[in-house]
Amino acid sequence: MFPPLELIDYIYWALAVGFNVAPEVFIMISDLILLFGGFLLAYSLQVLLSAERVLYRIVSLNNRLNRGGVPSLTAASLIIVYWHVPQVLDPALLNFGLHVIMHLSLLVAGILIFVGTGLLNGRTRKMASVLGCKAMGIFGVFLLVTSSVGYKRFYSVYPINQQAQLGLAMMIMMFIFEGLLIPYWLYRHFTSPAPTLNTK
Repeated sequence: MFPPLELIDYIYWALAVGFNVAPEVFIMISDLILLFGGFLLAYSLQVLLSAERVLYRIVSLNNRLNRGGVPSLTAASLIIVYWHVPQVLDPALLNFGLHVIMHLSLLVAGILIFVGTGLLNGRTRKMASVLGCKAMGIFGVFLLVTSSVGYKRFYSVYPINQQAQLGLAMMIMMFIFEGLLIPYWLYRHFTSPAPTLNTK
């Protein structure tokens, strides 16, 4: 385990001891919380500024520059991937300044996800959600296999057994997200009123 850089790292250690899992599992969850925090921050600003003309200007600018939400979702994906490249994540977990920048970047990624998904239609939004879950699960499989079969450390700050636990946790998170999203979509699909034909 790398040295604690923040007060919350000690909380991760306590939870890890209590649940008998690697502290990195809770760090991964905190990354997801940061992404959700950025998403929630953008939503809150939208609600607060809903009656202001500045919101109309921001939305108009977003519609012009962020066609279909692709640029912002691509930027968010690149931010997330960048901070999980081993050569980047290892020093970010050991250096407080880089750690803060990483957290702020993930908040920005959450904001970009909110901005991008708002421009997607229903089907594309569902597909993007599933792809995000699948990407996390596939990377989890990679960490689990390389640790359990190849005995290779992908991240130098993680011992092999903790890297395997992290990969397994990512797979479990994928199944949890999909297990919540898919039934909800099915419920909305079968309970929403059927479209009516205009015969006039």
